[in-house]
Amino acid sequence: MQIETEKRPIYTFSPGPCSLPLKILLTEGGAHMYNSSIPLNLMSKDAHSNYLVTGFWGNRSYNEAKKYGKINLVHDILPQMNHIPDQKDWKLEKNASYLHFTDNETLTGIQFRQPPKLDGQILVSDMTSSLGRVSGCAIAIIRNDLIGKCQDITPSYMDFGKLSKNPFEFGQCVYPIYVVYEYMKYLNSAPNGIQYWEDLAQKKSDLIWQTIDSSNGFYIPYCINTDQRSTVNITFKCDGGDHLDNKFVQEAFEEGLIELKGHPATKGIRASIYNGTQVEGVKKLRDFMQDFIEKNKN
Repeated sequence: MQIETEKRPIYTFSPGPCSLPLKILLTEGGAHMYNSSIPLNLMSKDAHSNYLVTGFWGNRSYNEAKKYGKINLVHDILPQMNHIPDQKDWKLEKNASYLHFTDNETLTGIQFRQPPKLDGQILVSDMTSSLGRVSGCAIAIIRNDLIGKCQDITPSYMDFGKLSKNPFEFGQCVYPIYVVYEYMKYLNSAPNGIQYWEDLAQKKSDLIWQTIDSSNGFYIPYCINTDQRSTVNITFKCDGGDHLDNKFVQEAFEEGLIELKGHPATKGIRASIYNGTQVEGVKKLRDFMQDFIEKNKN
């Protein structure tokens, strides 16, 4: 498939110590569909799986998986949702089918900088906001040896085995996949490929995180650990309650800085600076944040 030839240069996936080949699936849907697809394909109904909940989306995955088998909650940080718990505090089911975690929690700006290191346990990661994808199209990278073991109740259009043999058997809408193809070409046109975008994300997020850290407590980040801060979703609140947060969002909007209102589940302020966000726009937000402090500090 041509889309795969475009994906290979931008993403290089190691087969790991077992040298097991990988399969890339491009399907309709997104994380919500895969919240069901994953346990149905990777866990028998009598088996266990480990789920690490570090925020809103991890909790969504956990609650969906419970419908299809025995799910062990490794560590639950709700309702605080402000950090990734230390691995020594995890309560793992040793014979679990896999460990599921959400790579980047968009609501609270918490991100795994490195995946968990577990001997002998399969890792499953929801990387919806970390791995270049387009709304309406899901990209799944799966070890070949994990395909073809789905539960009997798995719908055919969610069966990894059938999808790997003929992904268009179920009449998929090809437009989102075409958009992914164009997006991959765009990503691949950058110097140094994916490293360019990773470095750019770090550069942009540093502008805002440094402003928060130098605000003397005026801006309060949701993520309490600096080494777990997201490079694409920067979430914080003002030391003045909802009224000041709302004032920030409104005045930013008047300056052409839009979509800064936090998710209803967390409120506050959220700056999502994905690849399409230019450095100039991030600098404008930084300058606005600094001016807002001067105008509203006690």
